[in-house]
Amino acid sequence: MNAPQHRTVVSADGMRIYAVAAGDARRPALVCAHGFASTSFAFSKQFADRALLEKVFLVAYDARGTGRSDKPEAAAAYDGARLAEDFKAVCEAFGVVRPVVLGWSIGATVIVAVAQHLPSGYLRGMIYTGGGVLTRSIHAAYISEWIVATLPALLDSDATAAWRANVAFVDGLFARPDEVPHEVKLRWLGDIALAPPCTRVYIEASSRGLDDAKWEEMVANMRFMVIQGRLDRLVDSSKMEAVLKERFGKRLEWVTIEDAGHTPCWEKPEEHNAAVIRYIESLDT
Repeated sequence: MNAPQHRTVVSADGMRIYAVAAGDARRPALVCAHGFASTSFAFSKQFADRALLEKVFLVAYDARGTGRSDKPEAAAAYDGARLAEDFKAVCEAFGVVRPVVLGWSIGATVIVAVAQHLPSGYLRGMIYTGGGVLTRSIHAAYISEWIVATLPALLDSDATAAWRANVAFVDGLFARPDEVPHEVKLRWLGDIALAPPCTRVYIEASSRGLDDAKWEEMVANMRFMVIQGRLDRLVDSSKMEAVLKERFGKRLEWVTIEDAGHTPCWEKPEEHNAAVIRYIESLDT
């Protein structure tokens, strides 16, 4: 199997976006968008899964403001058009056409930006994982009290308050944080620390400013999947399931992963990735 391809992609406004891809480019493309205060490292276990790489051409990138990508310190640099341009630039860099998007947590709102700013039909499918935020208005119906209480400190410019919140946030990603290797937690905390605090504020705010009208049109004619950990601390999983099933009916395939928290892609990769493969293969039927 070919080694991963690491690239620095230049977006339309000149920002440099780090991206990585692996697998056979002739396979269906799966582009992964990570969550808040994270990086493409979140998808490490997808890149390590030979069974998945035999089925898809896997792409992930560090969103602007995070990881190895540029981190502009202006709010306008994070609006929906810029996020869609980044997504397009990454796809074009690897020759990807009509990908399926795997959006984790708030990172899934890039799908709204793509629907709003790129041509109709740009995406082949959508998978939401780990408390996936379809739109901010839908997400409000099932967001947990814990993250509502934690978020202000995550966005705080006070170093001590933010540090405490960062540690609590990383623990909150997992159903069983005490079983997560210390080195893994350090990597997650390090990724948070790489970005200037203001970028977190801009990233969170930009997701609220997206116009979801085009997304509503797209999802009306598309089957999609939600993969959700039963023990997710950032959302009420039972309420999320009820809300989405009532709203989307048969267009939604719901997958619950037991004993997983907000990061089923990390905590239960085999089960998670098997669901991803099943969804992608179903698009051909």
